Amino acid sequence: MPPGFGASLLTALEHRSAIAAGAALFRGVRAIGGATAESKLSQFIEAHIVQSGWPRHQEGWINLHASRWLRLSRRRAARSSSGERVALRAAGDRWRVGMVGEFSGLLSFPKELFTRIPDGIDVFIFDRPFRGGSGGFLKPLVAGYCELPAGADQNDAAARSIDEADLDMLMVIGPKPDAYELLDRVRTRAVMNYCTGSDLMYHERLDFQMHGQPQADYFVRNERMFCGLTMRPLSDAVVMPIEIGFYDRRSLPVTAGPSWSDRDPLIVFHGSLHKFARPRVLDAILPLLAEDTSVSLALMGRDIDRSLEAIMTAARARGVESRVHYEGSFSAVRDETAGVADPGWTRLVNLLQKARLAPDPFPIGGGSSRFEAYVLGAPSVHLGVRFDDAALGRRQDSACDVLFLNTKKGTAFDVAEYRRLCSACLHDGDFAGALAAEQYAIADSLTDSHAWWIRLRTTCETWRRQCSAV
Repeated sequence: MPPGFGASLLTALEHRSAIAAGAALFRGVRAIGGATAESKLSQFIEAHIVQSGWPRHQEGWINLHASRWLRLSRRRAARSSSGERVALRAAGDRWRVGMVGEFSGLLSFPKELFTRIPDGIDVFIFDRPFRGGSGGFLKPLVAGYCELPAGADQNDAAARSIDEADLDMLMVIGPKPDAYELLDRVRTRAVMNYCTGSDLMYHERLDFQMHGQPQADYFVRNERMFCGLTMRPLSDAVVMPIEIGFYDRRSLPVTAGPSWSDRDPLIVFHGSLHKFARPRVLDAILPLLAEDTSVSLALMGRDIDRSLEAIMTAARARGVESRVHYEGSFSAVRDETAGVADPGWTRLVNLLQKARLAPDPFPIGGGSSRFEAYVLGAPSVHLGVRFDDAALGRRQDSACDVLFLNTKKGTAFDVAEYRRLCSACLHDGDFAGALAAEQYAIADSLTDSHAWWIRLRTTCETWRRQCSAV
């Protein structure tokens, strides 16, 4: 692809004419093949354009220009629009904030987050069902709790409950496709999308978004999503960075664990196995076993698309298959008592407490998995993303990042450095101990619920002052 050609295509996708053409395309496909054909076309674009890494990044990198074009084109094709809204009221002593999401499955919004809500903040939960469960354990901790019904009428019921709560701000957390339909119905004074991934939400009802997982060439600059390929903001939508997150400790103590000398020469990976099965990750990690016959590797997580078979085939080719062990899957989702009773989780905790290395895979890494390694004292190495001017428009080894999780000692910016740091965790006790201490400090900051709420309210007040100044 000629230099600049990809950037020109991205810029073209921003134009109203491109969205109008997209809407016509989806209407035509629906007229010929029905809703099923339209859905299949959307899925094809999602897989082969939005998440393919096009035009020059790793697979899994989300092309936000293409994502915006796809969402807005489909909305226009369906002639979707939002209704009237209630006007902002004067700032007062109390702030009424609502949150809609699948709370039994949201690892960043656990029970502990709601135990230290500051005075002056009233929280209302609108809980979508998740795998048949709910976050009912939050009910005693908040000003209002509404368990939304499953099925087609969920958005109507949610909109009624949200409007009755008379909110100052509604937070949409981890939005699903039907969240667009919900925003068409609500009349809440202000709406914010709290992005739990790298993509944004594209709906005229949103006032601003909070974003904590920047990508190569897509990151927040001057309260807009900036694109390093086009060298300009993606639309005029207001986006503010999530500067500090909150993670579910799930009763794990953030205290010093076993020292490096008391740990085993063990590497632990936990999460979806397809992340570890990428050839470049295997090429970085498996040589560590070939170079030192005392080192072993334990894997835990879901086996998707025969990923375990690919890992074992690569291990066999390097002669280390006998020291690679699959320990099964695990669930970290809380039950109705807000606890984690899964035996696989207990097995994982024991492994991380023994490990000298818990590497974060790339180009798509983990968030909660890194935090869990931090808490349990397992040194973790991460391949970061560069956001300096020299990196803009260039292909990087990693696709996205969570900056408030990054350590100074354990973050690499190329694969060779990543592998060197992994080796140091296995063989250099002083380095591993210093890295573990840095991780503990970060983990401690990420379990301070009071500070999280203060930061949230400060961000919302900043947006409100900007509205008043316009």
